[in-house]
Amino acid sequence: MIEISKETFEQYVPAFRDCEDEIFRTVEPMFEPIYTDFVSEQIGEMFDVIEDESNDLDVLRERLACYVCKRTAYEALPHLDLILTPNGFAVVSNQNLTPASRQRVYDLRERLRREKSDARDKVKEEFLRQGFDYAPNLLYSPTLLRKYGIRTRDGNPVYEEELQLLQSDIDAAQHKAAMLISEEQMQEILNSFDGSTDELIELCRRFMAAHIRRDDYNLRLLTHEVQGYLNRNADTPLLRAYRASSKYEADHFQPYENRKNDACYFFG
Repeated sequence: MIEISKETFEQYVPAFRDCEDEIFRTVEPMFEPIYTDFVSEQIGEMFDVIEDESNDLDVLRERLACYVCKRTAYEALPHLDLILTPNGFAVVSNQNLTPASRQRVYDLRERLRREKSDARDKVKEEFLRQGFDYAPNLLYSPTLLRKYGIRTRDGNPVYEEELQLLQSDIDAAQHKAAMLISEEQMQEILNSFDGSTDELIELCRRFMAAHIRRDDYNLRLLTHEVQGYLNRNADTPLLRAYRASSKYEADHFQPYENRKNDACYFFG
C-alpha cells in the first residue's frame, strides 16, 4: 500500500484540509481496500512492482495516491458531519459550528465524483505509459469522451459512472473504425498503445466521436479523411498491418480491363 499521510489527503481533498485528526483516523482505514481493489481490477497483482521504490514510478504512485484520496472522500462524505468554517468546508465533531446545507454537501460530493473520475483517468494513462495495462478501445476514458464532445443521450458530461451508459455506442464506433482501417491495423495500434497519439489515432477518434454523436455529415467527411491517410501512407512502415490485410486488397482492387492483346479478349 502506498503511504498516504494526513497532509497528502488534505492536499488532494482541499475541502477537508481543516479536518481534525479524529476524522482522518476514521477515513484512513478506507485507503488500503480502495487501493487494493482498484489496482487488482486494473492490472492484477502488481502491488510489489508499484511499491518498490527502486522503480521509477513516482508519477504513478502520486496519481494513485490522488485517486485513492478523492475516492475515499467521495465514499466517506455521506457518513460524516460536514460543517462550515471561515475557510470553507470541514468535517469535525464540534456541533457548535454551523452545519453545511444539504445543497452544498450535494455540490461537494458531485465535485468529488468528477474529480475522482479524472484522477482515475490519469492513473489509467500512466498504467498505459508504463505498459502495465492496455486500452480496450481508442476512446477508453471519460476524459477522452469529453475532449471529443461526447455527452450522454440526456446531454450530461461523461464521467466514470456515465461511461457505462455509452459503452455499447463506443463498442459500435470502435468496430466501425476497425472496419475502416482494417481489423489488423486497429489491433496493432491497441497492442502497442502507450497513450501517445499520432495522426491516424486522432482521425479514428474523431471518426468514432462522429459515429457516437450520430453526426452523419462529419462521419462522411472523416471517412474520406481516414481513407486518404491510408492511401497516402499505405507503403510506409506505419501501416504494415493494413498493407497485409484484406481491406487493403479491397481498397486497391483493379477491375479487369478487356484489351485486344489479352488471350481471352472479348469482342462484340
